[in-house]
Amino acid sequence: MFYYNNDIKIANGVIDQANKNKRHVDIANHFNEVYPNLTIDRSTISKILLQSDKWTAIINTEDSSKTFRHKAVKFPILDQAMNLWVENVTAGGVILTDLLIKEKAKIFAQAFNIQENELVFSNGWLYKFKQRNNIRRYHIHGESESAPLASLPEERTKLQQLLSRYILDQIYNIDETGLFYRMSPSQTLSTKPVPGRKKDKTRITVLLGANATGTDKLKPWVIGNAKRPRPLSKVNLERLPVFYRGVPDFPYEVFRITGN
Repeated sequence: MFYYNNDIKIANGVIDQANKNKRHVDIANHFNEVYPNLTIDRSTISKILLQSDKWTAIINTEDSSKTFRHKAVKFPILDQAMNLWVENVTAGGVILTDLLIKEKAKIFAQAFNIQENELVFSNGWLYKFKQRNNIRRYHIHGESESAPLASLPEERTKLQQLLSRYILDQIYNIDETGLFYRMSPSQTLSTKPVPGRKKDKTRITVLLGANATGTDKLKPWVIGNAKRPRPLSKVNLERLPVFYRGVPDFPYEVFRITGN
């Protein structure tokens, strides 16, 4: 990777030379003569051309003299390794986070014998690394769901009429919620938009309820996949602050039991 104050100029020249049907090796030799302090090989030329759309957009929309005035990175070998790693893991579908980038950078730093007092992987370092390598946060789109809304006003009126027969202490709201403990995050860091993927829907279900005044909060129900999960094998389930049942043993009379 070459110094960033020359990035746009070199990328523009490489794309221009490639449009003239010159060989990659000839293009590399040309720029090594123009920039003797830099090492530009055929792989660098190939990488620029693979990202030609990105560079063309930058050239057309940004002022090159203002866009990249970054200093050369202190440890370019670390930056190169991290950039390659980011490309590989995102291509493999790994969910990339700020913490993961920092931890991997520490591992590379040890491998390259970079001392802790020479480089601190702070939030500032992270911000500059992501900025240099065009790493941004992208939302991972999953499967879409929709709810029928056409009948909502009518159903709301029916509910109000039904509730008018009772005092607030007698009106309970009970609903379920799910803990999708194996679901991956919905956002990731990447150099480009990531495709959607089917999300892991493995979960436990929690049933919560209370009356309208909040004076009576029902003991929650937790419905898991197993009758007795392995971590709870030696636990007295009756002493838990919740009712626990596995899916096969979930009682249909749950509302009657909960109300006792």
